Amino acid sequence: MHLNDHKSNISQSLDIDMLYAINCDVAKFYSNYLMGKDGKIALDYLMKLGLNMEIIGNFKLGFAPNQQDALLKYLEAKGYDVNEMEEAGIIRKRSDGRCHDVFRNRLIFPISNIYNNIIGFGGRILPSEKANLPIYINTANTNILKKRENLFGLNLAQSHCHDNIILVEGYMDVICLHQFGFKNAVACFGVNFTDDQADILSRVTKEVIICMDSDMVGQFFAKKIIEKLKNLNLDFKTITLPDSIDPNTFIRKNGADRFRALIENACGSHDNSIS
Repeated sequence: MHLNDHKSNISQSLDIDMLYAINCDVAKFYSNYLMGKDGKIALDYLMKLGLNMEIIGNFKLGFAPNQQDALLKYLEAKGYDVNEMEEAGIIRKRSDGRCHDVFRNRLIFPISNIYNNIIGFGGRILPSEKANLPIYINTANTNILKKRENLFGLNLAQSHCHDNIILVEGYMDVICLHQFGFKNAVACFGVNFTDDQADILSRVTKEVIICMDSDMVGQFFAKKIIEKLKNLNLDFKTITLPDSIDPNTFIRKNGADRFRALIENACGSHDNSIS
């Protein structure tokens, strides 16, 4: 190795360590805000979904203030540079040079890698918010976050998925399934499933249980997932939920036993009806 290569590797390592550190502090900021008086509206919403404090803590859920620069000021006070915040994807610079927080007035879902390092964030508006806002936004890809190479919840599911793993679409699907005892659930960040994610699944489990939303988009997406799993010769089952609902709605309405029955009666990869 040349000296310049060594310096480059050290610089890259320091950069990655900085991103891990800043994301850890960001998650603490959002978690503390959720648990404070100004986060009550978001905490009440999570409680209405049936989540308990243990599951909220396990997933490090948080809430972003409805302010332009609350996180920015917090991180500046902790000694972080604005350029570091921008590199982490949690601060955005405007054309006039001014900066603002990416996430405002949103539920926050920290995204962790398999080593439990926080590598990014997802944010969801509350149901009471304006309909013209995107329901979900995510941290853009960074040096430590490559969404195509990660699965949400795998850090918690990896010790429960040797025999099978439940693949769903969204953050709340994973969290609600874990709440009801299905700790082998992971999500693929919406309707996008990559070869890298398929390869990850092939290395951590024997069988994938596909449970997408039961609307047309979800079922079309399920077929795309099946094709990638077939290419890896990975066993799979597919669950079709009734009434165009998502997994978290189904299990909250019907309970764990009904969901378990769906798994037991799911169509398998050796079923001729799977295409």
